[in-house]
Formats: sequence, structure tokens, C-alpha cells
Amino acid sequence: MEEKKTNIQKYRGGQALGKDGLTPRERIWLDAFFETLNATEAARRAYNCKNSNSASRIGYNVFNRLKGKINKWLNELHLSDEVLKLKLVELMNANEKKLFLYEGEIIESEEIPAWNPRAKGLEMAMKVTGMLKEKVELSGSIESVRKFSIEEFEAAKKAAKLIAEEARNNGGAKRKKEN
Repeated sequence: MEEKKTNIQKYRGGQALGKDGLTPRERIWLDAFFETLNATEAARRAYNCKNSNSASRIGYNVFNRLKGKINKWLNELHLSDEVLKLKLVELMNANEKKLFLYEGEIIESEEIPAWNPRAKGLEMAMKVTGMLKEKVELSGSIESVRKFSIEEFEAAKKAAKLIAEEARNNGGAKRKKEN
């Protein structure tokens, strides 16, 4: 018997899925995410979010939905967790050469840590792994927060100043005793 091929279109959220299993908006989100490494900014671009809370929520949801695909693509590009860890170690040990010139001539050169690339690499790695979040969501009821009167607030502020002043005075007394 001859098998009949059917062309069944799959949909998610009213949008047709491409061969890669992504909607057009998810493809735009992914491009923006790889450019900025920021799920919220990617959501703003792909979903035309005007409200930052909506962009944050959508970015979080899309990131979690596509996390498996992102990891799969990284592995296909030989950027597995192990390779990324090795690259991160290289980046964390990045150095730059400083040249000291006198009248246009190099008189000395010194290799020093390249702090900006080190910090940027760490930030990017932490964002991709989810260790660094743009926003932290807090939950709980507002009723659980104790409300202070202006008088209580002023009294607490005054007490804090007294404690700080006493600490400064005691610190000064200790330094005098040491000398």
C-alpha cells in the first residue's frame, strides 16, 4: 500500500510553527536574546511589549519554553556546558598589555588583568545560566508588612544616628588606645 503524506500545520498561540518548531515571534525573540542576552529586552522586540512587567513575564516564559532548544543549539555549536566553562575560565584569566611610551618610543610594556572583558564574560555567563536575573519577583501579602507612623520612623532614624555616632566614637577610642 502507498502511504499518503499529509501536510498538517502545527500551531502555538495562533501562530504557525516553522520547521524548527518555532513561531515567527519566537524566532525574533531568539535573535534578540542572542544579541542582548536579555529575555525582557528580547520580549520587547519580538512581542512589542510597552509595559516592562509584561515584557519581563513574557521573556521569562519564552526563555523557559525555549531553554531546551537553546541548550541543544549550543551543544551543536560545540558550546556545551563544559566548553562554556573552559571559555569562561579563559575569559576570567584575560589579560591586556599596557605600553608605556616616551617620545613615541615604547620604553616598557606590562601585562595586566583585563577587568572589563572579565566582568562582561562573567555577567553573560550568569545571565545565560539563569544565575543572574534582571528582576526578582517577590511574593507575599502587603498585610504582612508592618506600617510605621512618622513618629516611629523619626525615632528609629534618631536611634540609628546615635548608634552610628557611638560606633565612631568607640572606634576612635580604640585607635587612641592602640597608639
